[in-house]
Amino acid sequence: MNRWHLLTVVVLAGLCYIGVSYLKAQPVNWELVFFASLVASFLGSLILLFDRWLWRLPFLHPWFVSFPDLNGSWKNQTDVASFLSNLPKTKRYLGQVIIDQRFFSILMSAQWDDGATTKFLERVPISAKGSLYSFAAVFTNYPRVGFDEPGETKTAGYFFHEESQRPKSLTLFFSTIDKQLAKVELTRVDS
Repeated sequence: MNRWHLLTVVVLAGLCYIGVSYLKAQPVNWELVFFASLVASFLGSLILLFDRWLWRLPFLHPWFVSFPDLNGSWKNQTDVASFLSNLPKTKRYLGQVIIDQRFFSILMSAQWDDGATTKFLERVPISAKGSLYSFAAVFTNYPRVGFDEPGETKTAGYFFHEESQRPKSLTLFFSTIDKQLAKVELTRVDS
């Protein structure tokens, strides 16, 4: 479920409130619609605020929010292993990663030391099972980052294990459908 699903539920709850009032023979007038809209707007705003910022509040972890806060700048060391031939080839890339995380989604971009860039094409939802997290993303590399073509777009599945609410270091693993595996070691730059 994402924030748009929750906002739809809030609007439907407001409409149900008006419907129940009508069934109970209460007058359905602009005052009733106004108050139902006011409550729906308040709850919708609360959902948007929670998605953007409120989920990071420390007292909500871990009893209400299970996701760690990965927002910020990270120093990045990525080891990519390509199994396109019989002999695996491994190459190391260094750079910086910026993570923009919300409660329902994550967006990442990397600036590599060789001048290349890797970016997610859109925000993707994060899935959690205990302290194991995963997400799938479509990303693009420009210019090439050790791959075959400049501006190449790939799909990868990412996963990581984390128990800290705001980790100082993090190890992500990802794999692509064309037999590339990577270990991404991140160290937080901002505090």
